[in-house]
Amino acid sequence: EWAKRGRHDLAVAWLSEAILLDPKASQAYYARGNSRLLLADYGKAIDDYSAVIRIAADHARSYYQRGLAYEKLGQPEKALADFQRRLDEAPTDLEADGAIARVLATLTAKWSGAGLGQIHVIRVASESGDFVVPVVINEEITLKFIVDSGAADVSIPGDVASTLVRTGSLRPTDI
Repeated sequence: EWAKRGRHDLAVAWLSEAILLDPKASQAYYARGNSRLLLADYGKAIDDYSAVIRIAADHARSYYQRGLAYEKLGQPEKALADFQRRLDEAPTDLEADGAIARVLATLTAKWSGAGLGQIHVIRVASESGDFVVPVVINEEITLKFIVDSGAADVSIPGDVASTLVRTGSLRPTDI
């Protein structure tokens, strides 16, 4: 009720009392996190959203809210991870998708400014639990590369390699 009236300081106090009475009240943590976010108390908002996630891991909106707090604290990498988690849980969430684009733009500027050269951000898709990057080569063929942090080499089927050599995309010495 206090939050609806714009009295977020009183909402935080009241919700803190409610949490003392029921430490597993995820909605109270969530509401208190929202009030703290609006009060620019970002560190404590993160603590509250993290508590919601510990208590009710399926509360995907908490990831988005926590991402906002991380973004306000200047921690875009953590914000990006939370926004992506929200989008994984709710693929049609336009706010999360917009937040990801905003943070990627921030990171691209940061990395480019650090002398890392030209940066291209590629969004991956999730297919059956694997992350894939669809790559179109010479407008001839589309390959779906599976992102695997443990892989040292890229393997492609022989017929695909033959097509790439035939079209001049690869030289036989590249294989």
